[in-house]
Amino acid sequence: MLDQEEKKGGFKITKLKSQEQTASTLTQKTHTEGELVNSMLAKAVETGNMGALEKFLELRAKEQARAARIEFLEAKANFQRECPAIKKTNEVDFKHRDKETRTNYWYADLDTIIETVKSPLAASGLSYEWKTEEKSDGIKVTCILSHAGGHCESDTLTGQPDVSGGKAGIQAKASTITYLRRYTLTNVLGISSGGRDDDGRSAGSNDASDAVIVLPRPTRNQMIDAMKKIMSGEVTMRDIESLYHLTDEEREMMSKAKKS
Repeated sequence: MLDQEEKKGGFKITKLKSQEQTASTLTQKTHTEGELVNSMLAKAVETGNMGALEKFLELRAKEQARAARIEFLEAKANFQRECPAIKKTNEVDFKHRDKETRTNYWYADLDTIIETVKSPLAASGLSYEWKTEEKSDGIKVTCILSHAGGHCESDTLTGQPDVSGGKAGIQAKASTITYLRRYTLTNVLGISSGGRDDDGRSAGSNDASDAVIVLPRPTRNQMIDAMKKIMSGEVTMRDIESLYHLTDEEREMMSKAKKS
């Protein structure tokens, strides 16, 4: 009866069959992995060959980690694509003690950065947290970026308590922690603040300075070239980090290359 109705133009019925088959396939896929693990566990217990099961679970864990990292990178790329420009709303302007030189620049404070990235991060399934430690060489702040799929990456910076302007004790430490949080967050997200906020006078401007700057990831050849230049003293870590967004593992490799 179903075949006859399909031949008479019952497209809706044909579509229904397709949907039922798709739902069935998805259900089968959902249970397949768990059933496979249970089956192999039962077989391993029966034969006493636990080594094969351990090998399977090891390979399965590696594949899950690889898939989670791919999901993380896709989510991060989506975040970078959707994140609006981070405006520099705070000005630093002062004369030095020699009365001749002057420091003047604009920057985006931590609250501005957090407010800007909050929505696109949530939409991409990403979240972040900081861990702070007091070490012998200063205050260490790590920002960990995590994805709902399980993969995470981090960025770490260390700095001394900020005693400028007469700050001391807890105030000096708090100032440094805020500074390090600001930079570890933008580093792990692979973004930078753009143009200075001008109270909306340049709204709609296509000036490149108003865009979020996304540092590219280095290719394998670029990593090799960078390590060679660091070893020869041609460039510094700061030079490399101004060109590429590096992971903690890549920074460690660079540091080892510098020492060798």
